[in-house]
Amino acid sequence: MDISILGFLLGIFLGSFLNCITARLGSSKSFAKGRSQCPHCNHDLSWQDLMPIFSFLFLRGKCRYCHKKISWQYPISELLFGLIVGFHFYFFDGHILNLVLQILISAFLFVIFFYDLNHCLIPVDFVYWGIGVYTIYAFINGSFASWDKAFPILLGILVPAGFFWLIYALSKEKWMGSGDVKLMFLIGFLGMPNVLISLLIAVVSGGIIGLILIVLKKKTPKSEIPFGPFLIAGYWITLFWGQNLIQWYFNFLIQ
Repeated sequence: MDISILGFLLGIFLGSFLNCITARLGSSKSFAKGRSQCPHCNHDLSWQDLMPIFSFLFLRGKCRYCHKKISWQYPISELLFGLIVGFHFYFFDGHILNLVLQILISAFLFVIFFYDLNHCLIPVDFVYWGIGVYTIYAFINGSFASWDKAFPILLGILVPAGFFWLIYALSKEKWMGSGDVKLMFLIGFLGMPNVLISLLIAVVSGGIIGLILIVLKKKTPKSEIPFGPFLIAGYWITLFWGQNLIQWYFNFLIQ
């Protein structure tokens, strides 16, 4: 079996577990204890109801017990994390510890992505854990072995996060939340110039999606649109294809 396919299968099961964590954040339920329940009828779900993607398709997107619709977010997010872990296996399979740490960082970002998407609020504890794991990862893979290697990472962390903090401070949190500043600090571990590619993707995609939502009258110009998911999407795209994008950009300039 191809290693990336194995990663995909692992990822969809991890995505299902991370969905459980995201759904229970802010509630009295512990993600480590208690059975998963239907959000409509609160019926305990059996293992047949919890098979990632396949249960949703088999049940035709409805609860087995109350027959109310299940959100498409569940299978889509499971598929997304399956692809993310599959790409991790494809690009970072040379060192098992680095691979595990990178997947763990992406798991934290996955929870932040969907919680911010649903609640317009970044769970900062997951940001702090991500920063801690990324620091360990940077020391293990030699990114902090010398000043020449460490400087682009430190620059990538401090400059964009500092810019976000300036917007946050000057606007008194009207234009930028403190959670976004902390999340940018985490994403800054991509280093220069990768973090700039990530930020550009986030700004452009966020602007396009926001404009589409306004045109469709789903949002108004004054509506709050979470920026965290766009920052994280930019991180994943840059993590896997950042060097290709940079090379394409320079080739474009030369032509």
